[in-house]
Amino acid sequence: MVFNGVIFAEASRWATNRSGLPSSSKELWNKFQLCSLIVLSLCLHIILIGFGYKSNRKGNRWVIRLTWVAYQLGDWVATASLTTLLKRQAEKPNAIEILWAPFLLLHLGNAETMAANYLEESALWLRYLVGLLIQLAMAFYIYFRFQKNHPGFNFLAILMFIAGTIKCGERILILRFSGFENYQKKVLRAPPPEISHSSEGKFDFPKHELLVAYLKKKGVSQETEYLHQAYLSFKMFMPLFSGLKLRIYEKLNDIFNLEKSMNAEEAFKLVDIELEFLYDMLYTKTSILNSVNGVIFLSIALLSCISGFIAFSVTISKHAYRRVDIAITYLLLVGAIFADTFALITQLFSKWTLRTLTKPDSKKLSKCVYPVINYWLNYRLMKKGITSMAQSSLLKYCLNTKASTISAVAKKLRLGNTIFEKSLHILDQKQQPPVWMDVDLELKNFIYLNLKEKRTQYEKKEFDFKSLPSLLNEGAYELVLNRRELHEKVGWSLKDLEFTHSLLLWHIATDILYYDQRRRYPKGSFSARCRISKHLSDYMMHLLVKAPFMLRKGIGELRYRDTCREAVEFFNQEMRGHGVRLAATTLLAIDAEFRRFLFQMKGHGKSVFFGGSALAIQLRSLSRGERMDEEQVWEIISCVWMEMLVSAANHCDWKDHIIQLRNGKELLTHVALLMAHFGLSKRIRMTDLPPQLEAQGNYNPPWNWAELNRLVYYLA
Repeated sequence: MVFNGVIFAEASRWATNRSGLPSSSKELWNKFQLCSLIVLSLCLHIILIGFGYKSNRKGNRWVIRLTWVAYQLGDWVATASLTTLLKRQAEKPNAIEILWAPFLLLHLGNAETMAANYLEESALWLRYLVGLLIQLAMAFYIYFRFQKNHPGFNFLAILMFIAGTIKCGERILILRFSGFENYQKKVLRAPPPEISHSSEGKFDFPKHELLVAYLKKKGVSQETEYLHQAYLSFKMFMPLFSGLKLRIYEKLNDIFNLEKSMNAEEAFKLVDIELEFLYDMLYTKTSILNSVNGVIFLSIALLSCISGFIAFSVTISKHAYRRVDIAITYLLLVGAIFADTFALITQLFSKWTLRTLTKPDSKKLSKCVYPVINYWLNYRLMKKGITSMAQSSLLKYCLNTKASTISAVAKKLRLGNTIFEKSLHILDQKQQPPVWMDVDLELKNFIYLNLKEKRTQYEKKEFDFKSLPSLLNEGAYELVLNRRELHEKVGWSLKDLEFTHSLLLWHIATDILYYDQRRRYPKGSFSARCRISKHLSDYMMHLLVKAPFMLRKGIGELRYRDTCREAVEFFNQEMRGHGVRLAATTLLAIDAEFRRFLFQMKGHGKSVFFGGSALAIQLRSLSRGERMDEEQVWEIISCVWMEMLVSAANHCDWKDHIIQLRNGKELLTHVALLMAHFGLSKRIRMTDLPPQLEAQGNYNPPWNWAELNRLVYYLA
């Protein structure tokens, strides 16, 4: 980053000197360049402050892209500004311009709401440390080398250097200590729990109890119980997030189970708050600011900025400087004050602070503000939970004008059957903005009840870990295997096929049946299972196109590319200008012999386009008999998609979930955490007690919610 900044400054200076402009024009351009870089650096910093906090919570696509651009450019622009400032002051010192150097340290320290954008950055913290030390030294050199003749701003500069140094130090700390490897080391180094002796000389092990019962026993109020429950659950799953495997004694199985009274909406809110705790710990400075020292440093930085604003207002009245320079300096001071004020307010009203204030041992402190805290918690909890998910329909995409235009251009350029032409459709689809659908209570109930049923099945098998892969990965095939007519007709689409292969087959079939039903009943209302099937189908297709790393490994992108290409060619020849509903009906009307001919003569590599339409016809035929009606067919389809969602959530590594977390809330991540709450995870294993403990009969393994930092000693 430092090297790039130096290269930019040198290249810009070389281009200006070689331009042949008069000296007055060169001076004007150099001044404009420096001011533009300073203002741009401030704007990027403000974007991170204002939108960094919302990028994960809201999941808004344009907000995420904007903060990503601001994060990527922020360091480079600040470094380029320092380098340009150094070059300019070496030629023509200016006291008020030199004062801008410490402000750039504030921008390099990054906003509290977005201190990191990539999990991998924590492993590269040393590189950031070296870069920030160089930039810090450069800022100090610029000021103390060229400000000797202008001592009037020394007090102001010292204040801003204090604030900038604090920000840079906070950023290095969050990059150094936010990684999961550091958490693993901390957990493994934790001291063993204290075990007291009874009057008879025996050891007293703490008996485990359910989380809600523990919180009530500790006297946590009903209004704040939800927040504490989410925090302790988050701490319990920290080893899971960091890639460790939890081997829990079977007698502790009730720990991995949500309260029976908890409904779907409450469960999704709970995991949403847990994921916010996780996001804050990895990508923001919250974990540092949550401590007393963090609040003190933040207050020092804010007071330094406010004092600097007052000092500048007093000092500037005694000197004559250009209005542009004064305006930019005021802008930098106001921006710094706004940043620290926003950070302080955000921290005071954060879930971390509210949890600390509402702990049982801090009731005296929070009694006077308890009504405000309760109101704020209720307000925040009302907005919790995932609210939307992205949707992608293969049929609609392949029928749109843009896809057809790409195919036509490729043919005119004679790019047919080349790697470039084959990649056009999938690249175009990746650039298409997804359609967003509400994750309503209907869908949440469907997912939640299915997971509860799987938990019941797991209990019936006495938490046999060997049965878990079949329960989570082969549920879709088991569903059709248990019904003879289903197995004979659609079993081929699930048995011994790669996951993405089955996903594409069922997505095409679901699309065809859904749009055909819309054509037949244009004003009719669809059943719940029909809507759920369509939404889950389009969501899984979105993951295949935009986030394939979250699905089971395979050649899904290659298969999708060939399927898209074949579908576009078929629609261009047979369905030009027709809508998606008529296209779906046409695919259902193609007889088996003609489809076999098309499959043989027009097949494209790994395409499953005609295979998916064949599956749609077979599913349609189930409702033509006497054993099933159309609603029962949709019930089967929705269950298959639920099993695919569970299988994908089980196989996706938590590191991939965390990478995707920075892009906003993801339904698959919420489902994976819900599964973990039920013990339905390949990284959670229920084990039997050792023989010597089993012989004691009523022995209960210890589990203490107050000592989750020593979780390693409560694992089998």
